[in-house]
Amino acid sequence: MNRHRELYDEVMAQTRDGALKWRQIARQENAEVILDSLRVVRQFTTTFVRFGITYTLLCVEKRQYIQEDLFFGSEESVGELLFLRDGELIERLAEPTLYWLRLSCMAEEIAQASDRASQLYKAPAEPTLP
Repeated sequence: MNRHRELYDEVMAQTRDGALKWRQIARQENAEVILDSLRVVRQFTTTFVRFGITYTLLCVEKRQYIQEDLFFGSEESVGELLFLRDGELIERLAEPTLYWLRLSCMAEEIAQASDRASQLYKAPAEPTLP
């Protein structure tokens, strides 16, 4: 297993365990560290500690255009995982370092674990009787 996959697996394990609390932020934020920031559809952030160092994680879901042949193309969603420290980009896990399918699933899984999605699916509290 390479170091990128190991880092990805650690983040996803902490996401599944609930140790990482993802929250959705405006898609325009962090444009200075995101490549092709105009293609961002959704963006999520959390704080991640590894080896005693605190990082800001960004999960960015982007729209990607695929030119299938001369006349036809399509759009699909692709995820990126960015590691920032003191506002500076330290590492970017994207398609060259991880498989596209894994990154797409990651973006959706993090979206479902985020604050706004959990509010959308949270069951309403039952009314209490006096």
